[in-house]
Amino acid sequence: MVSVDQINSRQKKYWEYLSPQVSRVLSQLDRRPFSSTFGCFDRKFWHQRIIDFPSASQQQGIEVLAHLWAFETDSTLKKQLLQWIQGAVQFTCRLQKWDGSFDEWYFNERGWAGPTAYIMNSIFEAWRLTGSHWSDLTTQQLQRMFSKGARYLIKYEEKDVLSNHQALAVLAISQAKYLLKEESLSEGLKKIKNQFLQGCHEKEGWSLEYDGADPGYQTATISFLARLHELTGEDRWKELAQRQIQFVSLFIFPDGSFARGVGSRSTSVVFHFGLEYWGQWIPIAKRLSCDLLKSLIEEKILGSHTQEDHYLLYRLPEMMKAMTVALDTSEVLENLPFENKKMNIILEGAGLFAFRKGDLYVVGNMKFGLRCLIFHVPKGELYFQQGDIFIQSGVKLKTSGHSCSDIKIEEKNIKVVTVFRVFKNPVFSPLQFLAFRLFFIFFGFHPSVSMSLKNLIRRVLMFSWKEKGAHVVRIIDWEGENLILNTKVIGVKSDQVIYETVEFPSRYVPQSNYSFSGCHSRAQIQGRSQWTQELPCVE
Repeated sequence: MVSVDQINSRQKKYWEYLSPQVSRVLSQLDRRPFSSTFGCFDRKFWHQRIIDFPSASQQQGIEVLAHLWAFETDSTLKKQLLQWIQGAVQFTCRLQKWDGSFDEWYFNERGWAGPTAYIMNSIFEAWRLTGSHWSDLTTQQLQRMFSKGARYLIKYEEKDVLSNHQALAVLAISQAKYLLKEESLSEGLKKIKNQFLQGCHEKEGWSLEYDGADPGYQTATISFLARLHELTGEDRWKELAQRQIQFVSLFIFPDGSFARGVGSRSTSVVFHFGLEYWGQWIPIAKRLSCDLLKSLIEEKILGSHTQEDHYLLYRLPEMMKAMTVALDTSEVLENLPFENKKMNIILEGAGLFAFRKGDLYVVGNMKFGLRCLIFHVPKGELYFQQGDIFIQSGVKLKTSGHSCSDIKIEEKNIKVVTVFRVFKNPVFSPLQFLAFRLFFIFFGFHPSVSMSLKNLIRRVLMFSWKEKGAHVVRIIDWEGENLILNTKVIGVKSDQVIYETVEFPSRYVPQSNYSFSGCHSRAQIQGRSQWTQELPCVE
């Protein structure tokens, strides 16, 4: 469909990866021009009819159509794509609530940046690429949608700090201001900017995701900063992105994998556009973009093709935009942190650490029970992994994998004490789900009520822990010739079984818990509550 004659070799690599997934996106779209749901990207709603409302976040597929239109050379196909784009924009505008918000996961959710700002961002990109060919009706509906959406983002905000959402809200409001030429948005835009900047740890180069740093979602923030810089040209975004890219570089590993759930939200997702865009000026960004594209193709990192349809329509538009700015490079690229034999970084604010000891590269999270990953650099492979501890008694589980640890840091060792808490994984019965839906139909009509209820749901799913008496003491020591890991579980009863898990997220995050590189394994610790692992640093 798309002519690749005028694109460079790295762009062709992106296209070879993305092109098989475009048909998946098109299959999600109701392309029947006389259908009442023409332009809807939620196939479960318009075709399979297994849900009773369309998830508005799926409308990000509009951006995929716009990028296809921009690359297409056949006039007949361009005309068809333009019809689908306008139909999808008009359908999206009909989904918008009176207050400017959109629903993603449930009726009357009234999501903030996710999905409202995400949708605005994708439709702005579609307008930027194809808007000069839209009808007056489509353009007018777009303008009304952006005016309402920007004011909703300014007036309401999530209780918990998700810096990537705040950066995206800044982007969407900036896009609305650009599109509508409305100076009245300036004061609200300034407020959201300040809130975002307050969540940025300037010295360590990360921004807050709930109660810590998450490398996966940090790439999202970097990507949104790139879009802001592309739109506004403000140098402050470039300066901030440079520090954040240095932080992210700690989490690309010798085996080509990335993050592997070590952060506060347990994600391993990569947003490629920001790294490609900033690579024009920042050498380490260019190195990261090249290595992560290679890892994507070799399936060493989480890619859009391994995610379900819901997140395909988040990931694919961003990757298509990355393809548009990808540059060929033949120059010698900057070293990654793990390639430097003398490096020892402890980020106390983030609760993360990374150091090189002989042949080993060690990365870990102190705030989450001293999870750590140990790589053998010359072999380019994962050497050892220390995960969360679970205690099982019948069907009940307790876990050490949460944020609440007593941390003691010395020059060559770290000690962490973590109290076990009950692990919750609630599932609705049909009757409970019906009650939930009815409640939001009758009481979620006002954004303030809906936002308060959503904050409560997030607390229940992610932060509602009941402490138990057992605790675990973990020490990592790299002072001697070998690397030593000590674990001691205290307060375990005789009828309880101890497990050590690998990449099993204890915290509920929708864009996590995807299987790749053999994760989610567990090992029963037979009859032991204390063990030591001693790893030679040089072979």
